Amino acid sequence: MSEIDSVVNISSTASLSKRKKDKADLPWLRVAGMSIVDEKGEVVSLNGINLSNNVWGNYNYSKRRLERPTVQDRWVLQDIDFELIKRLGCKAVRYAINYGLFARDNPNRESNLVLLKSHIEKFNKIGVYVIIDLHLPEGLDDQNDAEERKKPGNERLQSIFESKKYWADTLDMWRYLVRNLKNIPGVAGYDIFNEPRLPATVDCSMEEFIRKYNELCSVIRSEDKRHIIFVPEYISREANIGERYWDNNKSGWAIDGGEQGIIWNGGFVKVDDSNVVYETHYYQPYEFTNGAASPYFDAKTIERDISRKLSWVRTVGRAPLIVGEYGVDRAQPPEKRVLYLDAVHSTLHKYGISGFYFQYKDSVSSYSDPDTTFGLYGQYAGFCNEFDLGKDFKGYAIDAAKQNGFDLFYENAFLPSMLNPLFVYLQYYGGGCLDVNKPTLFPISLMDNYPVWVKLFNFFHSF
Repeated sequence: MSEIDSVVNISSTASLSKRKKDKADLPWLRVAGMSIVDEKGEVVSLNGINLSNNVWGNYNYSKRRLERPTVQDRWVLQDIDFELIKRLGCKAVRYAINYGLFARDNPNRESNLVLLKSHIEKFNKIGVYVIIDLHLPEGLDDQNDAEERKKPGNERLQSIFESKKYWADTLDMWRYLVRNLKNIPGVAGYDIFNEPRLPATVDCSMEEFIRKYNELCSVIRSEDKRHIIFVPEYISREANIGERYWDNNKSGWAIDGGEQGIIWNGGFVKVDDSNVVYETHYYQPYEFTNGAASPYFDAKTIERDISRKLSWVRTVGRAPLIVGEYGVDRAQPPEKRVLYLDAVHSTLHKYGISGFYFQYKDSVSSYSDPDTTFGLYGQYAGFCNEFDLGKDFKGYAIDAAKQNGFDLFYENAFLPSMLNPLFVYLQYYGGGCLDVNKPTLFPISLMDNYPVWVKLFNFFHSF
């Protein structure tokens, strides 16, 4: 299959995407028993895909750190992205934001809201619901935790559950968003935070942890009585003194002496609200899905794990369950990835659980290892900067373009940009590279993910 077909046309299945017709308004959704239903009481599945939207930000070389964007990067959602998502057949997207985009002190908050609402409207017009996902809250989050968890607890960045300021800011941010989105039926609901961690008891007891979950739900309900609230499972906890944990710094087991090591066990928190959906994420076995340290997984174990979570949600939570994230990075070959998806999809289909693939698109460049990406598509978002580095960098840029499946883009856009910087200004910043009718000028590729695309397409149309 040519790059043009795989990026834009996907000619073998494009006609099937006509099943999803543009819609002016989507019906309101709510929870009824163990299901999500529409206004007619008909059961609705929300199978879809995660939009990470580059919420973790871009690397600041002078400060040697990632900086969270206070304005969404222009490249993360363009007209071609809505078209590709429509053709994939998603019923919903899990739309990631970071706290800073809608912080009270962000002078761009109002314009960010305008952009968010325009994206919601575009998705709704193609029949796609939007879940607003606070993917990166203020303070500790699942991205900066990769470094923070190496530190002892008293030196670690505080989470929203430990810092009174961060918690107050979080409540304020959600009040603002909910107040402005409450009348949009095409918003499926609010995913209140992503992959939280239960702090050590000295910093936040389980009782306080549960209270804060309920407080946030109450704040949302004070503004919005109709939308679903998606309540995440916590995926880990900090050890208390005397507890045993695996110390990655020493590659061995340790007994906590107050350093608050990380224990990778999680659980659900029951909230006092009837219009909620509980959410889990599934990447087991981690050695298979992240980095291909192991080539093995077991389909029966996948079903057992997810069915156990479903049992709690149905008997204790008395609500539906969704799998908010699942996926495999490109370190595994495509044939392994699709086998894993078959196993996950089979379980989701058997139990009627909606799932969201992680993720739609990654930024790739000469600096990124393509094996570490989860994205169905890759976008060569940094090529304009790379050609500026001069001829000595050209070989690296060419290799990266080819390795990530951008051969036609390289020939039609990257090479001319090397020769003529004006081409970049006019084509990329001027919008020419963003023209869906000129796919070879658009720096986006399905890479080696066509088999994955087919599996997702079939799953999204299965129930």
